[in-house]
Amino acid sequence: MQKRFTSCLEFYLKIGLCNNLGFLPQGRSFYAKSSTTFLFDTFGSIHDLEQSKFQRSNLHLALVLFTSHWGHLSIIFLWLAGNLFHVGWSGNYTIWLSNPILFTPISHSVWDPHVDSYGSNFVANSSFCGEYNWLLSIGFYSTQQIYLSTIILELFSSLMIVLAIVNETSLKRLFFTKHSVGASYSDHFLVLFGSTSIRLNFHIGVLFGFTSLLWSGHIAHVSIPLSRGLKQFLGPYSSSGMLNDISLGSWSSLYKHPDSIDHLFGSQSLSGTGILSFDCYLSTYSSSISLPDVCHHHLAIGVLLLWSSHLYKSLWNSFGHNLRDIQSISSTLSLTKWLVQSFHLQLSLSLASLSLTVAYIAQVMYCCPTYPFIGLDTITTISIYVNHIWISSFMIAGAFAHFSIFLIRDFESSRSTYCIINRLLSHRYSVTSHLSFISLWLGFHVFWDIRT
Repeated sequence: MQKRFTSCLEFYLKIGLCNNLGFLPQGRSFYAKSSTTFLFDTFGSIHDLEQSKFQRSNLHLALVLFTSHWGHLSIIFLWLAGNLFHVGWSGNYTIWLSNPILFTPISHSVWDPHVDSYGSNFVANSSFCGEYNWLLSIGFYSTQQIYLSTIILELFSSLMIVLAIVNETSLKRLFFTKHSVGASYSDHFLVLFGSTSIRLNFHIGVLFGFTSLLWSGHIAHVSIPLSRGLKQFLGPYSSSGMLNDISLGSWSSLYKHPDSIDHLFGSQSLSGTGILSFDCYLSTYSSSISLPDVCHHHLAIGVLLLWSSHLYKSLWNSFGHNLRDIQSISSTLSLTKWLVQSFHLQLSLSLASLSLTVAYIAQVMYCCPTYPFIGLDTITTISIYVNHIWISSFMIAGAFAHFSIFLIRDFESSRSTYCIINRLLSHRYSVTSHLSFISLWLGFHVFWDIRT
């Protein structure tokens, strides 16, 4: 009797879990699975949203993924708040500011009953992530500012959860309920959200370009004055003063009189007045690129991205180009339909691009440190480099995995005879042999250089 009750309970648990996750039982083998096998199969495919019973169309799936992004952002903001809280609570940031070369930054104290943390020897974990150097470069000079940033990040985390709930409610209203009031508004929203050109323009212009411009303004008005020992943002560092120089046409004041190469970070000795520069040197004392160079970099990137956000057509046909026209010129027109239909191909290309970007950032941060005094800490520099290379490796592995899923599940070679993917697959043996030859040649070349 007890065994029969247990089997019935397992059966209803399976049905309930499947209904909650959006998966329906398929075939007779579903009921014959043991509990352990069922759980592994279910949680192994929990992110396969395309097989969900709630998935109505590609547009609906895109909206579901968009809703999940708010949850991801909430976790990221909460993680950042936790790191800053530990620095303010059990770190030594204000002591480290007095001499960043002498003192070692502390991430958090050790809470272990086997270790005497409150005796004569204080035990703590050293920080090798560069968090202290980043806080110094953006203008933090007190623990109160760190606590305030922690509260702001926690509020942002809560806001992301609220937005995720609002998006989920809107999804149910759009796809699972019949409504007549506001149907035109919903249709307009779906058309705008489903447009690839509008999404590209938004991400390039607003998300990256405008954010980069705001960050350059923060560096110009907050970080640079503090790096020169000024805590009152007046004169050439105020918004009114800068706008006055720009309106009068005296743009030369923005880059005249840069900091000396021997300028000590945080002091007025040998400091300049310019906020934009292109000197490209490492400071003698802080062993980092000057902040006016960083400000110039973000300003240039922001302007370039804002200009390139008009590359694709969006709401006005007079601005931008059609994606089909651009791809027809580059002989990748047959790839358009696969990019629109397959989310695995989109994710694969995005992960590959981010992998190359993160690997490039690792090289730049290792060769040209942008945070003050981080180049003098060898362990921190190597840790950051290895961390970014690991992230890049995981991303490129995910890109290959999702591209394989695209080839197995979505791609049909019979429908695209002249597709670039078909041409790559037909030449895969020659491509692989050439890559193998190049790798072997580089390996023996390096080995011979070591021997000699």
